[in-house]
Amino acid sequence: MSERKVNAYITVEDDEFASLLMEGVHTGLRKGTEAPSSSSLWKAIALSSDEAWGDACRYAVDGLKSMGYKLVKEAS
Repeated sequence: MSERKVNAYITVEDDEFASLLMEGVHTGLRKGTEAPSSSSLWKAIALSSDEAWGDACRYAVDGLKSMGYKLVKEAS
């Protein structure tokens, strides 16, 4: 009989989920695309002086959660 590895997962908290989303999209605009508007979008986020970017990412996390999604990471 072969052994199956069972992975354990830890739920990622909402704030960490939003932070990962913020960093991933912001960095993706700088490094992940060569679309003409990517630089302007990246700069707009970088120069934002209020909570608009964070609020938008937290709203996206809330939307995903309302559809039943959950972000988890593999336990070490």
